[in-house]
Amino acid sequence: MSNLEKKLREDGENIQSMKVPESLEDRLRNRLDIQPPQSHKRWKRPSLIAASLLFLLFFTFQFDTMAYYGKKILGYDDVLTDSLSELNEEGKGQVIDKSAKLP
Repeated sequence: MSNLEKKLREDGENIQSMKVPESLEDRLRNRLDIQPPQSHKRWKRPSLIAASLLFLLFFTFQFDTMAYYGKKILGYDDVLTDSLSELNEEGKGQVIDKSAKLP
């Protein structure tokens, strides 16, 4: 067994053998009775609302820009354009302002 394992085993045994002072519970209860724990929930909600509003405003007004640059970055711009161009050249595309009729 290495020195590190021996040290960890000794520390574990020391922790297991520790005894909690009997007055600790009374001291903790008295402290809770004197001053209740403070809640920070009131600060979380307004910041969450503000962050979600900023997120919505940014992405709703800039959606077209984000989509354009997203296609450019990911490389999907050429895929869509090329496939539509091929369909157009083959005559399989639909004419604009005319509806397609099923046979």
